[in-house]
Amino acid sequence: MKYVLVLITLALASLSVACDTSTVASKVSGAKEERKITSSPARDPRLVLGDTATTAENGTTLAVLSYESPSTVEGASPERGFEFSGIEVKGCAGPDSENSLMHIGPGAFVLRMPDGTRLQPEEFGEEAKVREPALESMNPGPGECGRGFVTFQTPAGERPELVLYDEQFVLKSTIAWKVPEKR
Repeated sequence: MKYVLVLITLALASLSVACDTSTVASKVSGAKEERKITSSPARDPRLVLGDTATTAENGTTLAVLSYESPSTVEGASPERGFEFSGIEVKGCAGPDSENSLMHIGPGAFVLRMPDGTRLQPEEFGEEAKVREPALESMNPGPGECGRGFVTFQTPAGERPELVLYDEQFVLKSTIAWKVPEKR
């Protein structure tokens, strides 16, 4: 009888461990959470400046670290009624991104003003008006990062409501960061 009771107890114990998926599920979902693509669409943005978005299942990330206005650009003046403004951006290719495109470049960023106007960054070239170190178009390798500033001309005294990243060849949708009101 003791032998049967021991067998039943062991069977029940193994069955309860086998049926308890909470530990396994939480470990599996935790791993998937790290790789989950962060979405912050322009119509309902959840990211704010400083937040990092995971842009691909391979762990590729992108962050708009800050917004500064007015910003000075050595050897350049903004157009009348405008001032230079800049965002600092950091993008990192995931550790498993060997077969995946990770492109960071200033042309994929836009500022959306409160009235809906979208402002493109200043052009690069011989006489580029940009804050240094400028964000350059790059394709970082696995685990590598790129960082720099993207410069815009914004109406003097106005602040954008969103920073948008829209790289059509890399992402299926635009990522948006809220720009907090100046304090």
